[in-house]
Amino acid sequence: MNAFKRITISLVVAFASVSSVFAYAGNAQKIFPVESEVFKALTTLYIMDGKTMPSSSGPWSASELSRMLSYIDRDRCSDAYKKLYDFVQSELNLSPKTEADKPEVFKFSMKSALELYAHTNRDKLFSGKDSWGWSYLRQKPFHSFILETWPEENFYGFFDYSLVNYKYSVVPFGSHLFHTNIPTIQTPSAFNVRGIDLNVPYRAFVAFGGKGWSFQIGRDRLSWGPGVVSNLFLGNNLVYHNMMRFTTYPKNFKYSIVASFFPHPSMYARKDDGGSVKWGKPYEWQDPEYAGIFMYLAHRLEWMIKDDKLKITVNDAHMYKSNIGMIDLQSLSPAMFYHNLFLRGNTNSMVGAEVEYTPVKGLGLYFQAVIDQDTMPGEPSVKTQGREEPPAKGFMLGARYTRPLFTGVLTSSAEFTYTNPYLYMRDDGKKGLQNQGYGEPHMGFIPAVRIVSHDLTDIIYDEEFLGFKYGGDAIVLNLNCGYEVPGKWDADATLFYMCHGTHDKWTAWNWGNKFTLFRFSPTTRHFSENQRDR
Repeated sequence: MNAFKRITISLVVAFASVSSVFAYAGNAQKIFPVESEVFKALTTLYIMDGKTMPSSSGPWSASELSRMLSYIDRDRCSDAYKKLYDFVQSELNLSPKTEADKPEVFKFSMKSALELYAHTNRDKLFSGKDSWGWSYLRQKPFHSFILETWPEENFYGFFDYSLVNYKYSVVPFGSHLFHTNIPTIQTPSAFNVRGIDLNVPYRAFVAFGGKGWSFQIGRDRLSWGPGVVSNLFLGNNLVYHNMMRFTTYPKNFKYSIVASFFPHPSMYARKDDGGSVKWGKPYEWQDPEYAGIFMYLAHRLEWMIKDDKLKITVNDAHMYKSNIGMIDLQSLSPAMFYHNLFLRGNTNSMVGAEVEYTPVKGLGLYFQAVIDQDTMPGEPSVKTQGREEPPAKGFMLGARYTRPLFTGVLTSSAEFTYTNPYLYMRDDGKKGLQNQGYGEPHMGFIPAVRIVSHDLTDIIYDEEFLGFKYGGDAIVLNLNCGYEVPGKWDADATLFYMCHGTHDKWTAWNWGNKFTLFRFSPTTRHFSENQRDR
C-alpha cells in the first residue's frame, strides 16, 4: 500500500429539474437538508454583507433560516444581492397566512432531475462510489416521491422515496466516460435493473419546535462546520444518520446536541471458526440479531462576537459502545466534557474548535481543528511509560470570496486540510491499553450503515469516517470557482489535489511498544496491519 497523489477535475451537466407539484413550505418547523441551496445562498449573503458565516450546523428549520435572514438588510446592497435575498425569502415562504390560506395538513409532491456525468479517469483508482469530485452523495435523485405533513404549526413530518443509483452498482461509478442518474441506465449503453437502490428512504423524520428551538428525530444527513470538501469534526459523509437532534438558536449563540445510532462493530468486525478475518463480510441476509450499542453523541456551542464578524465554536463528542446493550446514563449528559467521564472501556472522546472571521465584505476566513488523541503536559512520557500512543489530530484552513457580477454572484474558495495518520481510529478498549487485533471491534469514529445488496441476498456494512471525508493520513487542497444566477442556474469548476498515505479506515490501531509510530502524513508504509488485507 503506497502513498499516492491525486488531481481531479470533474464536469457535471444537469439537463432538467422539474417538480410536478409544489408542497406547502410555510411551516416554520420545515427541515432544510445539509445540501440546501437556501443555506448556501444565506452563506453568500452573510459574506457579501461583511458578516461572519451563519451557523453551519445542519440541518436547519425554516424558523432558524428565517431568523438568519432577518439579520440582513435587503435594501442597502446590489441588485444581485437583492435577488439572492428574494430567492431565500421565497423558498422559506413564512409570511403570515389566514385560516383561508392554509392548505390541508399534508401534501404529496414529485420531483425529477436528469443528470449526465462525464469522467475521463476511468482506471481502477478513480472509479467507484467516492473516487472523483461529483461523488455518490452529490447526485440528484432521478425521481422523488415526497410526503410532507404539518398537523399543527409546531410540527412537521417528511418522507422521501427516491429512485437513485445503487452505491455498489455492478457498473462502478466513474468507470465509463459517461454516466447518468437514471438508476436502470447507468451508462448510455447499459440497462440494468440492479442499479436501483432499495435502501431508501434516506430522509424520513418528524420535527417539532417553537420560537428559537427545534427537535428532530428520524433519518437525515448531518454536517457541522463551514468546510467545502468536508468537515473535521462531523462531515456529511454518511448517506444518513438514524438520529435525534435538538438545537436552540437565540441571537449570537447556538447550542446543538445530536445522538446517532449505528450497528455494533461486532456485526462486521469478526473472525470465522478457523480464525480468518471476515472484516466487512456480511452475515447471511437479515437473520442475525443486533448485538450491543454503538452510539455517537456530540454537542456544539457557537458564539457570534465582535459586531457579527467573528464566530467561535467548541465541539465535544464521544463514541459510546456497549457489548451488552446497556447505556450508562452519565454518557448522555448534554453539558459534560466527555473526555472526563474516564470510561475508556465504553467511550472514545474527541474535541474540536472552529474560528470564522470576515475581515471585509466579500471575504470569509475559517479554521478548524480536532484532537482525537494527544499527550497533555504532565502525562507520562514515552520513556517512562515504555510505549507510545499515536497522536491523532487534524486542522483545516479555508477562505471564501464572493462578489456581485453582472446579474449574478461570483463565488470562489480555497481550502487546505491536514490530518494525522491515526485520526478517528482506536481499539475497542475492553482489555485496557493494548493493540487492536485482527477481527476485533473498534471504538473509532468510523461507523457503518447497513445497506442491502442489489440482489437482496446480503447486508453490506458501509463504513465511513464521521469526520473528514478522507480520514487520517491525508493532505488535501481544494480550489473552487463558480457563478450563480439566484434561483435560475449555476456553474462551477473545482481543482482537487490529495496526497494520501497508507493508513485508511481499516488500519488496525496499536500502541508503539514495538515500533516508532508515524506522527506525520502522508505515510509510505505502516506497522499497524490492515483489516482488509486478510
